Amino acid sequence: MITILAEKPSVAREIARIVGAMKREEGYFTGNGYHVTWALGHLVQLALPDGYGIKGFRRDSLPVIPKNFELIPRQVKTDKGYKADAAAVQEYARPLGGKCIFTGAISQRETLRAWYCRADLFLFPSSYDTNGLVVREAAACDLAAVLIDGSCAAEGVTDGVDGFLIDENAGSMAAKLQEICKRPECMAQVGRQAGDRLYLSWGDAVKRARERYGIVMENYRMGRYDDHHRPMDGVLNAQGSMMDTLAKLRDLGDGLAERYREGWDEHREGIQERRDEFREEFQERLEEHREGRRAFRTELKQKGEALWQKLDRYL
Repeated sequence: MITILAEKPSVAREIARIVGAMKREEGYFTGNGYHVTWALGHLVQLALPDGYGIKGFRRDSLPVIPKNFELIPRQVKTDKGYKADAAAVQEYARPLGGKCIFTGAISQRETLRAWYCRADLFLFPSSYDTNGLVVREAAACDLAAVLIDGSCAAEGVTDGVDGFLIDENAGSMAAKLQEICKRPECMAQVGRQAGDRLYLSWGDAVKRARERYGIVMENYRMGRYDDHHRPMDGVLNAQGSMMDTLAKLRDLGDGLAERYREGWDEHREGIQERRDEFREEFQERLEEHREGRRAFRTELKQKGEALWQKLDRYL
């Protein structure tokens, strides 16, 4: 028996077709003396610097050598940064058939509400979301959430009361889900309590955000925050000022060029108007000259005829 390991299920399926391994088993194809199975593909990768709390590019953050390297779902680059590779996750879930549904982005409020109301549990293992808005949306539909303990999304959530908290690892998530699924009545009770305790109206949310911004601004005015200026800040500020100056010069140059173009357009229009006036005046004078010549020829002809008549009388 020959075993072939392919990169992913779709590749394994093609190889199995070629070698004649047409019988589908759980996790592999077999037949004609071959076993054809597959790896998970590029489902995971090392976390990027922002996964370790390093935002933006700062020279003093280099080199980035974390104490423990973390694995995250494979990500792809988009216009708005790096996001999880949905195609890889969908390929991984393919053997589950219809048990795993990828809804995509939902913009209709009632459709979103229907999904929340249909669910038994909302999983949101995010460490860096600044505001757990989706957690409040789930709570508005009496849906409990599983969150990472200490994350921003878990702010105000009490484990086992109005939500469920886990450590930031897959083992903790699996253990919590196994525990919750054994007690569906507890899951429903926590969901109802989340609706009572966590739901926040837009008015209250805006009011709370305004109060927090007021506290931050007051602390800043009172000098309660550490000075974060660093040696490179002066260089970066000078570079920023220089870029602003260059932008102003560019805008000034563009303005002068635009004014020159406008002046040239006006000058060209003036020349065209004068040319048209000269053409009309020239045509009028030419026509007058032609009329004069025609009148002169007519008069000369009449005088010639009169002269010939007189000569004809005397002769």
